Amino acid sequence: NDLGFLDLQGATVPSDAGRGGKMTTLKKGWNMISNPYNYALPLGQLIAVVEDSPATPLTWAELVQQGFVAGAMIEWDRDPNDPNTGQYKFFTDINSQLQPHKGYWVFVQSFRAVHLSWPPVYHPGMPGSGRSTMDERWEQSNRNWRLQLAARNSDGMDAAAYVGVVADRKAVDSKSMPKPPMSPTAPVEIAVMGSYAGEPMKMSQALTDRSKKSEWKVLVRSESSGDVTVTWPNLPSIPKNVRMKVSDDAAGISQDMRNSSGYTFRMAEPGTRELTVSMELGGAVRPMIGNVIVTRPSRDGNSPISINYALSADATVSVRVLSSTGKEVFTITRGRAVNAGENNVTWMLRDNANRAVAPGTYRVEILAESPDGERVRKIVPVNVIR
Repeated sequence: NDLGFLDLQGATVPSDAGRGGKMTTLKKGWNMISNPYNYALPLGQLIAVVEDSPATPLTWAELVQQGFVAGAMIEWDRDPNDPNTGQYKFFTDINSQLQPHKGYWVFVQSFRAVHLSWPPVYHPGMPGSGRSTMDERWEQSNRNWRLQLAARNSDGMDAAAYVGVVADRKAVDSKSMPKPPMSPTAPVEIAVMGSYAGEPMKMSQALTDRSKKSEWKVLVRSESSGDVTVTWPNLPSIPKNVRMKVSDDAAGISQDMRNSSGYTFRMAEPGTRELTVSMELGGAVRPMIGNVIVTRPSRDGNSPISINYALSADATVSVRVLSSTGKEVFTITRGRAVNAGENNVTWMLRDNANRAVAPGTYRVEILAESPDGERVRKIVPVNVIR
C-alpha cells in the first residue's frame, strides 16, 4: 500500500554524495577535458556559461553556433594492436557519447573563460558506435565537398586532414577544425595551414566558399627519415569537374591528383615538408598542343636539347624521347600537371639508364590529357649530332 512520504528523523546527507553540476573551466586555446562520471554522457547534455554572462546558459550546439568553441570533440583512438599508436577521431553529433576514463580535446576561441557544467547522470549512457573520423552529418555534393589527405611513413600514418568547399560562408567557420596537438608518440602528422577565429594555425579541416579556384598549404611532419607518402583516398567522391593538383616546390614536382593515388617524397632527416594542394573548376575542354620548337643553344656535342611547347588548357603532360622505330629512349616527364601557356622541358641526351645516346634521328612525343580523359598527342623529329 502507498504509505505516502515519511520524514526520517535524524537523517543527514552523506558527505560523499554527488550533488551534480560538476564544473570544468575552459580557457582560450586547447583544453583537455574528461567525463567525471563512470557512465557515458551524451554531448548534447552539456551546459555552459561564458564568463561575464552567468545568467545565460548555453547548450553545446549554441556554444559552437556562437563561436565560443570549435565544432568538434576530439578523442585519441588507440590502435588495439599497438597501444603506443593511434588516430584522432572527431565527432560533432550531440548524441555522441563522452566515455569515462578518456581525454577529449576542445578548442576554445573566446578570450572569456567558458564554464562547462556536467549534469547529474540519472541513466547510464550506452557506448556510441560507428562514429566517423570527422563529421557524421557530412554529405558530399557538388556545392559541399571535401577531400581527405593522409600521410604515411614506415612507422605509422595520420589520416585526419581535409580540404574542401562549402556553399555557405557561415559553414566555413562552423565546420573548419583546428588540428589538435600532435601525439607524443605519433610518427607522422599532416595538417593544413589556415585561419581560425582570425588567427593563423594548423587545421584538421580547412574549408572555403570560393568554388572556382583555391589552394591550401599542407604541412607534412615526419619524426623519422625515409619515404613519406601522401594519399587522397576519397577523391572519386568529389565533383568530376573539379581539378585537384598537388605541388612540391622543394622537388619541383606538380601532378594531377586524379591521375595517381598518392605522392611519395623522401625525407633526408626528421622535419616538415610543405606541399600545395590546389583546386580549380575544369570543363570538358580538350587540350591543344601548339607549335613545338626544338633548339640546341650550343654546338657542343654534349649540350642539352630544349623543347618548347604551348598548351591551350591545363592538362597532365608526359614527354618522351623515342627512337626512330618508336621504342622509348628516355622519359623527360610523366603525368605532370602543366598549366596552359608556354612550357619548356630539357633533354640531356641520355637514355633511361643514364647513358649518352648515339648520334642519329629521334622523336619527341608530347602527350597531354585533360581532367576528363581527353587526350592529344604530338610528335616532332629531333637530330642528335655529336
